[in-house]
Amino acid sequence: MKKSVSVHDEDAVTYDQQTLNYEYFAPDAIFGMCYEFINPGEKLLDIGIGTGLSSRLFARAGLKVYGVDGSEQMLEACQVKGFAYDLKCVDITETPWPYADRYFPYIISSGLLHFFSELDFAVKEVSRIIKTNGIFAFTIAVPPEKTDSSEGIYDKIDTEWGVPVFAHKSVYIDAILEKYGFKLLKKQRLIMKGGTNTENSLLFAIYIVKSGNS
Repeated sequence: MKKSVSVHDEDAVTYDQQTLNYEYFAPDAIFGMCYEFINPGEKLLDIGIGTGLSSRLFARAGLKVYGVDGSEQMLEACQVKGFAYDLKCVDITETPWPYADRYFPYIISSGLLHFFSELDFAVKEVSRIIKTNGIFAFTIAVPPEKTDSSEGIYDKIDTEWGVPVFAHKSVYIDAILEKYGFKLLKKQRLIMKGGTNTENSLLFAIYIVKSGNS
């Protein structure tokens, strides 16, 4: 995770343009897939908010945006955009996160979870701070179909920027969501171009799930 943070520190100024170069439009897709569920004036937490690409449209729709990220430089780039209500520099591997139980009706995380080999800690913590019937939207990297049903919980993919990506298998994601009481509402796959080489494109999936905690 420290390697990922340092890479994002270095790229904070150019990050928004890089996402366009990679043809990564998950933030726009997440907003569109969540739009029917949101209510203006309510709170949204963006885990790994970065420069704010994933939550800017939610702010424009009237939600109060909270964000956490491990990169100070990315948070500074987000802060200058002026839409975030509260930003914190947080190592999300250290739990509990600095929020009360059942605090957020909406939680999103785009472009973050594929940097972790194991996701139980994150989904468990989301289940703690999300309200009953709250909406959790997130992305994961997806392994090729030929390995998705093989043993293990992920495929490890080396990248040209030196930070490995963990493509989690669907059976693992389904099991962890069920473990913490989340119900799948929507799912969509999309492709991100892998740097300058389209042969290295990465497959991602967007999940929109509903909390069933009580």
